[in-house]
Amino acid sequence: MNKLKEDIEELRCRKPTNVWGYIISIFSIWYGIFNILNGTYLLSRIEPYLQRIVSVDILAYFLLVFSTLKLLGIIFNNTLARKIGIWGLTGMWSGLFVLALTFSFGTGYPHATYGFNALALVICLVVSFKGDYRE
Repeated sequence: MNKLKEDIEELRCRKPTNVWGYIISIFSIWYGIFNILNGTYLLSRIEPYLQRIVSVDILAYFLLVFSTLKLLGIIFNNTLARKIGIWGLTGMWSGLFVLALTFSFGTGYPHATYGFNALALVICLVVSFKGDYRE
């Protein structure tokens, strides 16, 4: 009986491996830093009428905050940080996907960025739809 309790406690305390969580966190950190360093990249991919509504630096900083929160939640086994991080990242990548679609179909010619943003959004949805935030 004591061995079973020890095994359960060991499994409960073990840090889970969350490959998709690591991937989306690191990728979002990279993309946020890229957009901060190259401020005109994302701005050039937004419809002209949306450029006054969206601040590119704020989007990049929010990506950094949510992805860092998600990564720290995974590393330090903090469920609340993981929840807030993945919910924030899902919202951010959803918004970026919508912006890419408006650019792609609003201008009349397709652009590859919506596929890129859709892939990141799908990874976020895979992580968040599991509903098990221990991973």
